[in-house]
Amino acid sequence: MLMRGLLGTVRRSMTTAATPNLAAAAATAAATKAAPAINAAAPAAAAATNEAPAATEAPAAAATTASESVPPPALDAEADGEKVIRIKPVYEPPTVQALIRDFATHTPKYLAALPHSLYAAPIRRDIMHRCVVWQRDAMRQGTHAVKGRADVRGTTRKFAPQKGRGAARVGSRRAPQWRGGGVAHGPVPRSHATELQAKVRELGVRTAVAAKYASDQLVLTTKIEQDTVKDGKTRNLAAILNTHYKPRTVEGLTLAGKHVGREYSSVLILAGIEDAPTPLERAAGNLPDVKVLPVTDVNVYDILRHEYLVVDQPARKWLEWRLKPTLASMSRRR
Repeated sequence: MLMRGLLGTVRRSMTTAATPNLAAAAATAAATKAAPAINAAAPAAAAATNEAPAATEAPAAAATTASESVPPPALDAEADGEKVIRIKPVYEPPTVQALIRDFATHTPKYLAALPHSLYAAPIRRDIMHRCVVWQRDAMRQGTHAVKGRADVRGTTRKFAPQKGRGAARVGSRRAPQWRGGGVAHGPVPRSHATELQAKVRELGVRTAVAAKYASDQLVLTTKIEQDTVKDGKTRNLAAILNTHYKPRTVEGLTLAGKHVGREYSSVLILAGIEDAPTPLERAAGNLPDVKVLPVTDVNVYDILRHEYLVVDQPARKWLEWRLKPTLASMSRRR
């Protein structure tokens, strides 16, 4: 019995010692079988690794080519070694259209784009009224005068005793309360001119021109030359006015019926900048209700007093330059 137990113990110990050796052998055999597969896959991985940089470099090269093909921005330029930035205007002022005609024949020459700020300005009747009152005040002569007590003829003695009469005290007979005496607080020669801001006067002219444009009473012509009115004769200018400037209002019809052979209404002609053409002035001198002015003398009263406003090209350019709105006025308007 004892021998049998010892033999069993020995067998168990031998089995336990052999088990790790068998596991190690199995692992060695598996590794030997997998080695060819690993060696075969290594060249493929290396090839893939070598191809990866090329694939990565291809987009970079494409991006470089694309960046080189894009032209530089048009707003930048080189001038004298310095970088200059040109900015295009983002605001285009609105315009209105009008026909430019020949003064003598009244035939259309071309269609012009005119600034909206002048020819389509808001109609301010209050501003025009202030301008007209200012002009009419300056036109008053102010020569009115009366005689005061120091100016009338009369004695200088005391007219009655100071006391004892039982009546009011009486001094000079030239006092205002007596017949033949001087005038108290009467008018004296003076100027009636008043003040009006230059900006208000400019706004008045702009409003008056816009009112003529809105009522289709503004005629824009080409430059009026020295020989536009033939020989500077009144009859030649009257023929032009009778043909092309017939009255459209009741006031114009009234004016046209005042003279025999007259068919035109009242006309204001703005020709030239500082001096109007002399033949035109001479021809218009004998025509009633026709006035010729250089554009520097333009005013609200004359514009509103005449039915037609005729402006030639130099005068029109000067008006558009002189009456263009400033940046400050545009900011206040907003």
